[in-house]
Amino acid sequence: MVTKHKIQIDFFDDNFGLLAIHSSLEDHAIVYALNRELQLRLVRKREDLSLGEGIEFPAFGWEDEFNDRYWLLLTNTCRIEQIGNESDLFSNELSVTQHHLVPERKEVDYFLKIESDETDLMREVQEQLTQIPQIITSYTIEPTELRSIENIMY
Repeated sequence: MVTKHKIQIDFFDDNFGLLAIHSSLEDHAIVYALNRELQLRLVRKREDLSLGEGIEFPAFGWEDEFNDRYWLLLTNTCRIEQIGNESDLFSNELSVTQHHLVPERKEVDYFLKIESDETDLMREVQEQLTQIPQIITSYTIEPTELRSIENIMY
């Protein structure tokens, strides 16, 4: 009889904070607002965060070497447009399929991930986000509460 051993290694790095952002702005507009108001330098990553099968989420990042921080803004929604099948009744109609990076938080528009050792940073950034008129609300999320935390490990 063969014995199976399972080794669980926790790759979860707890040196980051996660903020949920609700805003109707497009991704390029929210990046502009964050860069302007928070003095960041977020830029679009060369490769989007891919979950396979054409499901890709735009990612914007910036490594703040001076303060030893890494900022990452991820969109939570991916919309895929497809023209209907020829055998369907509505073959010429365009259908839109919506996917979420973190399905248990479908209401969130963007996630701001900040890798830093500073404990008060998340509260300060959250307060600054509430001052931006185009942001409806923002709040911190405990990463351990998310079932699909591996999706934001970009």
